Amino acid sequence: MNPRLLCQSFFALGIVVDLGGLLFPWFKQEIMPYGSRRLETSPGKGAKSNSKIIGDFVASVQVPHSWFTYFYVFSVASSAFWGYQIFERGAAFQFLAAHSSKDVSKAMSAEQALLLWFLMALQGLRRLYESIVFTKPSQAKMWIGLWVIGIAYYLFTGIGVWIEGIGERLFERAVKQN
Repeated sequence: MNPRLLCQSFFALGIVVDLGGLLFPWFKQEIMPYGSRRLETSPGKGAKSNSKIIGDFVASVQVPHSWFTYFYVFSVASSAFWGYQIFERGAAFQFLAAHSSKDVSKAMSAEQALLLWFLMALQGLRRLYESIVFTKPSQAKMWIGLWVIGIAYYLFTGIGVWIEGIGERLFERAVKQN
C-alpha cells in the first residue's frame, strides 16, 4: 500500500464528487447544498419512481449545523497527532516512512512539510475557535455523506502533509531507528 497514492486517490474522488454536482441535477439540488445554500422545496405531486424515493431517502440523512464544529476538532486532533508522530518518530510515522516512495525529486523538504503542518494546525485552531465562539445556533443541515467526506479531508490532509515531506533524509533516519 502506497500512502501517497491513497491520498491522491482520495482527492481525485473529491473532484469526482464535485463534478457529480455539476453533471447530475438531482445531486446538485439535493446533496451538495447545505446550510444557507439549501433551499427547502415542497414535495412534488404525482407518482415517484423507486430511484427518486431512494434518492430522497439518501438525501434526507443529514447532520445538524452543530456538527460542523467536528471538522475543526478533527483538524486540530489530526495536527496534534501528526506533530507527535513526527517529533517522536511514532508508529504511524514509521509506517508512512516504510511504505512511502523514496523518490525525493518531487517531494518538498522536511522544513516545508513542517511549515505546512504548522499552518494547517494554526488554521484548524482558528476555525475551531470561530466555531465555538462566534457560531450561532442554526437549523442548517448537511448531508451526512458530505460530513464524512469533510472529516476524511482532514485525515488525508494530515497524512498528505507528511507524505510529501517524508523525503530521503527523514526516511533514512526513521528506518535506522527501527
